[in-house]
Amino acid sequence: MEITRKEVKIPDFFKPALKTVSCVASLEGVLAETNQVIEILKKEKEELAKSNIRVETNLQPELTEKITEAESRRKGLMRIQQLGHLPVLSLDFLSWRNDEGWPAVAILNLDCAYMQFGVYCYKQEIKERLKKLFSNEKHFDYTYSYRIEPSYPDIIKKHFHDIEIKLRELAAEEKQNVSIKTSCQGLVPSHVRETIAQSFELFPGSIYLIAQVEKWKLSYTEPLSGTCPLVGGFDGEKFWILDRFDLTTVEQFIQNHFTAKRG
Repeated sequence: MEITRKEVKIPDFFKPALKTVSCVASLEGVLAETNQVIEILKKEKEELAKSNIRVETNLQPELTEKITEAESRRKGLMRIQQLGHLPVLSLDFLSWRNDEGWPAVAILNLDCAYMQFGVYCYKQEIKERLKKLFSNEKHFDYTYSYRIEPSYPDIIKKHFHDIEIKLRELAAEEKQNVSIKTSCQGLVPSHVRETIAQSFELFPGSIYLIAQVEKWKLSYTEPLSGTCPLVGGFDGEKFWILDRFDLTTVEQFIQNHFTAKRG
């Protein structure tokens, strides 16, 4: 499905993360050449499969790798061809922090309306044979596990390593579960839903809502408020900004609907 061409204006807050994507000159020619390379490599792989010569058959893994690389390059070229008019964000914004040291931006996938970082404490009484080393009072051992929800690719998660360290320190200090969470509360406009539907094929399972978070609260859900979320398609290295919108409450949606009808 072809994505409708339109201009997407980036909020000033995100402009430092804008990335220039170098458009390949004579894109059609490069695509045609890449397709030809893939075809040649696949034919050669088919011929090798019929060969009984050991030296040749050992080249199969290398040929497979070359085909994968060429297909990945073709996919990237096709993405530029379709999305070259859209702004692109590098992953730099994932490392931005607010004054409290928490992420300045949240990214939410379409299947989950929240983003949460948590360290969870597991309390276990020290085994009987070790109790003898202590008094008759109960003593406990504490272990901690860290989790980001929902699930994200490793290239995204690594930008939040400092958040894990900070939460682990707080959990160890309090010996309690510690988490920060923010959620998206509002309606997505119909034209943005259409853009998302058009983008599924290019970014399967990798479309996110990207929004500035003014404040996180420990162990509480802090709604996204006063922000204009972006819709970004993640290609494994960067975000292509497909659209942006204002979150609309249900009440505001109803009011807008009847105002438009009266107009």
